[in-house]
Amino acid sequence: MALNLTKGNPTKLLLRFIAPMLISTIFQQFYNVADTMIVGRYVGADALAAVGTTGNITNLLLMLMGGATSGVSVVVAQIYGSGNTGRMRQSVATSFILVSILAVVLGGLGICLTKPLLRLINVPETVIPNAALYMRIVLAGALASGLYNMSSSLLRAMGDSVTPLVFLIISSVLNVLLNLLFVAKLGLAVAGVAIATVIATAISAVLCMIYGWHKMPMLRFGLKDMKLDLQLTLMIAKIGVPSSLMSSTVNIGMIMIQALVNSFGSTVMAAYTLGLKMESMFNCVSFSLSGALQIFAAQNVGAGDYKRVKEGFRAGLKLALCYVAVAGPCLLIFGKAILGLFVPDDAEVIRIAYQYCSMIAVSYPFVVILITTRNTMHGAGDAMIPFVMGMFELISRFICSYFLSIPLGYIGVFLGTPLAWITACIVGVVRYRSGKWMTKRLKIETE
Repeated sequence: MALNLTKGNPTKLLLRFIAPMLISTIFQQFYNVADTMIVGRYVGADALAAVGTTGNITNLLLMLMGGATSGVSVVVAQIYGSGNTGRMRQSVATSFILVSILAVVLGGLGICLTKPLLRLINVPETVIPNAALYMRIVLAGALASGLYNMSSSLLRAMGDSVTPLVFLIISSVLNVLLNLLFVAKLGLAVAGVAIATVIATAISAVLCMIYGWHKMPMLRFGLKDMKLDLQLTLMIAKIGVPSSLMSSTVNIGMIMIQALVNSFGSTVMAAYTLGLKMESMFNCVSFSLSGALQIFAAQNVGAGDYKRVKEGFRAGLKLALCYVAVAGPCLLIFGKAILGLFVPDDAEVIRIAYQYCSMIAVSYPFVVILITTRNTMHGAGDAMIPFVMGMFELISRFICSYFLSIPLGYIGVFLGTPLAWITACIVGVVRYRSGKWMTKRLKIETE
């Protein structure tokens, strides 16, 4: 059901909108964690390292495609907020074409370059066969991933955060069941995990598209709409390209860090993989809230109400800081116990992973300030701010990690992440307080 975010109490609306998004994110983390736990328990630490080391490369390729869905989300939300619904069908058709093309091109490119990319980040030769197999299967399902993200982004842009949740829950449960079947029962190891993920994502994509087609006529397009509308393509590109560049720069930084981590051997690789999983689990509330703020800002900028955008930002930031005040200490207190669920028989992996988690826990406030400022301005149409913040994060991560790794080893590499967040956080705060983002509203012509 569509939700108009331009009227009503911002805090209540954000809580109402974020609740399904949060549950959705938790379930997404649930099957990501299930992948890791099943691999760690049934296959071993080397296979866990193989799965984990591919993440940043596949994310880099998929995030380039994700920029298109991000662009569509902002464009459609601003159209909806302005009451100008005439161009929604064309925006959906244009998005479908763009995402499909990007999925085929980027997925194919990644499959062809799998082993050179893995060697580029210093993946040990003993790990490469499993890592390459996992990466190729996941990238073969790039189209399913792109179409699911596009469909769910469109529904959320209309204020419907419930429907994507329902389909994701179905997909998550199916993913875990398929993991157990392919890995625990059939012994397909890393390949089984990848196949389960692709099948679950494809089912989510199909269900989301069918629902949107039947329940939201304003998003329904016909054959006459199946063309790349020039104005909408440029609008999507204006928002989506900087978003893709931001995601790419962040992931390039992560790939650099992964290359450094890989140089310390498979034990540190496995620990870093677990640390990233824990980071994603505990960040799910903050990222859900920031996603809600992006839609909130876009709809209200479309309605021309910048005062309300600021009210929403303040409400969202307060909610996020309240969360991290609880989440940070919980990670410090219960981190080792949770990590032990993944690799119960490897104390060294748990010890190293907890060191990473401890650094993340104390830097959570900077993370939430970073993503709430960035997403609010992005929703307002300030397209370049994600890229600028991403570049500062990349440069800071590169410099800090490489130089600190010399005297501190892998601990220095781990420290690069919170220091990069602090740098990008400062950039976001300065830009938001300048008010320049309020001049970036999209100008969308009627059809």
